[in-house]
Amino acid sequence: MTYWKKAVQLAGLPNKLRAHDLRHTCAALLIAANVPTKAIQAHLGHSSFKVTMDIYGHLYENASDAVTDAMGAAFAAPPMPKPTNVRQMWS
Repeated sequence: MTYWKKAVQLAGLPNKLRAHDLRHTCAALLIAANVPTKAIQAHLGHSSFKVTMDIYGHLYENASDAVTDAMGAAFAAPPMPKPTNVRQMWS
């Protein structure tokens, strides 16, 4: 750990910075970039999706609007096609 503390000091970073803080920053940046959580789990080496979500789930935005919009779109009536047997009578 001597190397870590020396590198932190040389970089002018706070002495309380831990190597684990870099993992958290990595996860936060991947979440902000909309990387799928399953890919983040694999990248960080977590044993399960649940572990990743238990640790980093608070970094996800409240997705209730996205869920509502997706469900509305899934059950929305398809747009009516324009009839092909009707012609314009005037311009």
